[in-house]
Amino acid sequence: MKSIAIRRLCVLPLVILLINSCDIERDATIDPELQPYFDRFVFEADLRGIHVDFDADPISGDIISFDEDNVAGSCTRRASDVDDLRVNTFIWNQANDMEREYIIFHELGHCYLDREHLEARHPNGTCLSIMASGTGSCRQDYNDETRSTYIDELFSR
Repeated sequence: MKSIAIRRLCVLPLVILLINSCDIERDATIDPELQPYFDRFVFEADLRGIHVDFDADPISGDIISFDEDNVAGSCTRRASDVDDLRVNTFIWNQANDMEREYIIFHELGHCYLDREHLEARHPNGTCLSIMASGTGSCRQDYNDETRSTYIDELFSR
C-alpha cells in the first residue's frame, strides 16, 4: 500500500508538468521577407481608421513548401494560441511585389480580420474582393489602379 502512494507522488509532478506545458503560448515569429507586408497591412488599416494589434492577436508568418503548387497561402486559426499564416515557397519566389502583397493581405484577411472567401464578381468578371478563393469564376485584377478599391473592401467588413 505504501509503495502505491509513493508511486502516485512520483507521477504527480510529471502530470502537473505535462498539463502546464500545454498552456505555454508560442511566440509569434514572422519571416523577415513577410514583415514588410505585415507592416503594410497595419499601415493600410490605419489609413482606414482600423487599429491592427498583432501583439494582442499574434500571427506567425512563414514561407514553406506546400504539397500543392497552386495554393499560394494558408491561415490556421488557433483559439488559444498564435495563428499561423503560411506562404507557398514556390509561388512566393515567382511573385512580384504586388502579388506578394495580395497573398499576405488575403491571408491576413482570414487570420486577422476573420474574413471568409467571397466569390462575388463585377459585371466585367473581375473579383469584387481580395478575399476571392482563386478557384471561383471571377478573375483577380489586383494592380496599381485597383489596389485601393480592393483594400477598402478588405477593411470594410
